[in-house]
Amino acid sequence: RTSKLMRPFLDESDRSLHELAARSLHQAKVMTIRTVWRDLMEPLKEEIEKSKQRHNTLQDQFREARTEFLREIATLRDEARVRGDPEKLMGQGQLKDVMFFFEPMKTLQPHELQYCLEVIKEKLKMIFE
Repeated sequence: RTSKLMRPFLDESDRSLHELAARSLHQAKVMTIRTVWRDLMEPLKEEIEKSKQRHNTLQDQFREARTEFLREIATLRDEARVRGDPEKLMGQGQLKDVMFFFEPMKTLQPHELQYCLEVIKEKLKMIFE
């Protein structure tokens, strides 16, 4: 039961004392590991869980803000668009078209972008059928 490294140093008569010492050292190591886990690792695991929840909450808020911003930009662009005869308006010097600075596709994650492109492609097919 004693460690192979300790056997050469033990006499046959001292074997039980040394086994007790080895068992005690092993128990001390196990208790130390458990204490370190409880005092250091469990709080870190809780902090990681809180951080994940915070990250998910922030992602949801971002998605909602992005959607509302796009809705607002689309409304403002619709109000600013000139839908008359462009040649007539150009002759009068009144042709003012909407200037675009915000590109909503740049706010998407790669997997969202691919899905959005597929939706747009399908919608264009539906429009031109």
